Amino acid sequence: MLDSARDEQSFLAATNYFERGANAETKQWLPIYYVAYANLFSGLTSQDQSKKDAIFDKALEQVSKAEAMSANNSEIFTLKGFAQFMKMSLDPPSRLGLIWEVNAALAQAKAIEPKTLDRILLLLKTRFIRLKHLVVAKAKQNLC
Repeated sequence: MLDSARDEQSFLAATNYFERGANAETKQWLPIYYVAYANLFSGLTSQDQSKKDAIFDKALEQVSKAEAMSANNSEIFTLKGFAQFMKMSLDPPSRLGLIWEVNAALAQAKAIEPKTLDRILLLLKTRFIRLKHLVVAKAKQNLC
């Protein structure tokens, strides 16, 4: 289901599918993890900027539920960092402080599973994008 999802609607369909599984398997972290994952990608693919914040908040809520079920899970911390980063990216100048939460989540993922490829790739992406935003902000300051 997730491997064929390409747009907001297909990720919402995946979210609904995994929510049914999460409701049936209330003691398992994996179904709620996939609900959060599908919601996160629903927000990423949404064309409606006004909906993204709420979608990312919902994904973070679900990540917290998964974390409560499986506290030392690098996959959950990686997804948490990714969701926090996407929330920050909606308004970098006012939310740059969220980068500390992103880094903390990724550091926890690294402490649990140092060679998690997803975490490493996300870390590289966040550092590149953070650098890009800082450079743009500095350039704007110099122009004003």
